[in-house]
Amino acid sequence: MNDLIGKKIENYHIVSVLGKGGMGVVYEAIDEKLNRKVAIKVLNSSQIANKAHVIERFRSEARNHAQLLHPNIVTVYGFLEFDNQFAIVMEYVEGESLEKVILRNKRLHVHDIVYITLQLLEGIGYAHSKGYIHRDIKPSNIIVNSEGVVKIMDFGISKSLYEDKPKTKTGAKVGTVYYMSPEQIKGQPITPLTDIYSIGCTVYEMITGLPPFFSENEFDVMDGHLHKEVIPVYESTPKLSAELNRVLSRLLSKDPTKRYQSCNETIIAFHFLDQFLKESELDYFEHKKSKRILSRKKSIIGFSLLIVVFFALVIFVFFQVKDFMKNRGYSIFEDGNTAKIAQLDIDSSIVFSEAIA
Repeated sequence: MNDLIGKKIENYHIVSVLGKGGMGVVYEAIDEKLNRKVAIKVLNSSQIANKAHVIERFRSEARNHAQLLHPNIVTVYGFLEFDNQFAIVMEYVEGESLEKVILRNKRLHVHDIVYITLQLLEGIGYAHSKGYIHRDIKPSNIIVNSEGVVKIMDFGISKSLYEDKPKTKTGAKVGTVYYMSPEQIKGQPITPLTDIYSIGCTVYEMITGLPPFFSENEFDVMDGHLHKEVIPVYESTPKLSAELNRVLSRLLSKDPTKRYQSCNETIIAFHFLDQFLKESELDYFEHKKSKRILSRKKSIIGFSLLIVVFFALVIFVFFQVKDFMKNRGYSIFEDGNTAKIAQLDIDSSIVFSEAIA
């Protein structure tokens, strides 16, 4: 589908390829009417077996996504049909996917995790308030722009809570296995709590570099979501590790009723976590500061004692030498001549004594 580069579709001039997937290609383009960059997602329906179903799902993505106007959700501008092809025109975001951010950094700093997650929750919470469940939240569907703003994309399998008829068969598994909730895997009815679980999987990956259940065998991954406990995360301090694991245990509960019951409730939990981090860091720096002060005091005391010992030793040696010289018939004076006179007097006394004898 690279043959679109350089071509013009309606008022959009195709510039380059931004990314490719199994169902199509995303291009960078210029909207010549409004003189702005856009992203155009073109469906590659020719290589898909159930063409009619995929095209309808693609239209549904455009319709659902177009209803959502929020700073943390990529904006949809329009839908195109040309040469038996279909495309969604979207906001162009200067940044990279959270997936790439994690791959580059291996794991993110807790402050960055809280910052990204709060924005993710704001965007998904807004979608829920409009009656839409994303159903496929994962790092590759989250873009972080150059200013650190999170943008959620790809509402291709999103579900409207107000639809009369479901677009997927009952029991069908919809989503990406690493981030699927247990109820998704079981094919049970989907609620906003499914997105809460997927957000938990994404948070876990930001902390550790891997999703909570990782295997090349998707059945092992699904078994993990259904039956296995998540391996606890470890951070710089035991208290921080305990607090993070407490939040994750709620997000990743296999029982939906034990999860945070809304994005708003989860936002409150992450604000508490953010405050906990600030207090922990303050305690840490105060502890380090007090240790430095104590260390400095110990150094001063040690140096003072060293000086006292040195002078005591000098005085001791001085008096020892003085006694020694006195016993040998010498007087210790600063003036060398005086010392010679004293010695002369002693010698004269000795001569006089010998004469008498």
